[in-house]
Amino acid sequence: MNPWALPSFIAGIVSICMGAYVLYKNPKKSLNRLFSLLMLLSAVWTFGEFASRISSEPTQALIWIKILNTAMPFLGPGVLHFALVFTEQKKLSQSKLLLPILYGIGFMFLYFVWATDLFVKGIWRAYWGFMDVHGPMFPVQSMYLAICMFIAIILFFYAYLKAVELKDKKRKLYVLTGGLIPAIGGIVVNLMFPIFFGFEIVPLATLFFACGGVFFAYAILKYKLFIVEPATENAVEITQKYSLGKGHSYIIKEEKLDKAYEIFLDQVTHGIPGLCMSKLEPGRVKERYGLTKVPIIWVSFKEVEGAVSPRSLDEAKQIVSEIARKHRTGVILMDCFDMLKIVNGFEQAMRFLKEIKGMVAASEWSMLVAVDPKAFTAEQLTALERELVEVVA
Repeated sequence: MNPWALPSFIAGIVSICMGAYVLYKNPKKSLNRLFSLLMLLSAVWTFGEFASRISSEPTQALIWIKILNTAMPFLGPGVLHFALVFTEQKKLSQSKLLLPILYGIGFMFLYFVWATDLFVKGIWRAYWGFMDVHGPMFPVQSMYLAICMFIAIILFFYAYLKAVELKDKKRKLYVLTGGLIPAIGGIVVNLMFPIFFGFEIVPLATLFFACGGVFFAYAILKYKLFIVEPATENAVEITQKYSLGKGHSYIIKEEKLDKAYEIFLDQVTHGIPGLCMSKLEPGRVKERYGLTKVPIIWVSFKEVEGAVSPRSLDEAKQIVSEIARKHRTGVILMDCFDMLKIVNGFEQAMRFLKEIKGMVAASEWSMLVAVDPKAFTAEQLTALERELVEVVA
């Protein structure tokens, strides 16, 4: 077998394995689905290249070259789409105009690949295997790919600069690295060697793209937004004591958290799924208040599974937003507002609370906010009371 085909074969295996594994870990998350789509495109590209390099007949090689070029028009839009979702450019990533244009241009190039000779004019044989003779539309498509990649890298870099938390910064650095590897690798192999050294070497773009995908996958899996599913506790035969209004948010002012957890437990033991956002370590919450099934998001600076930094308000909002969108009804207990105030300041913590309250109000969920009155000024408590319905502890 042609040894120059091995890099393409390895890249194809890596692409398939990564795409399948990331999709398996969380098929509901749009970022995982987009990554898997990119890896599928990469697999088509790499295996088409592998097959063309081991082909012995020009006609056979031409078919495989057209197959690999089937994926190429969508790599640029795919990477840019991934960047828009990853950097949370919601208006653009959900645009009914931008995405059809991006992928529509890809389909235009796909037409040129199979219906004309404007993309692939013919083939020639290099020492590493068969290569296509580029038609006039190929450089246009290459420019389109380069523009999409450049914008994606700018988005990754800007997101990295904006990141404050170490965990978030690491995640975005891995994605930025994943975008730079195929970009820089392609420039070195496809431009610098022919221009500065006067010869071409075996194209390695497929291998560079797969290597970049490894960094993408690591960022998604290692620094992911964990999946939280609200749950109920074992039902009790005691009559429900507290009735919470759907779409309502309540404040419980108490130094200890006993009343708040009593109300919360009353809900989740009567068929209402719950979610807890706590400043206390989850094991302590379960032991102290008898919660065994309800998920507990630990608001903590510790980088452990199931924890969210008190500075990462956007991450906490996204978790609540996903839950409220997927589940019709439920109850949230938040006992960490005083911690959020200390870390972020009262105004920013209030903006966060108002956004969560808005999500609750637009759904059939209820929210309990437990605060220690000693941690707030009289003006701050008044502001909280204006936003929330008070439950006397």
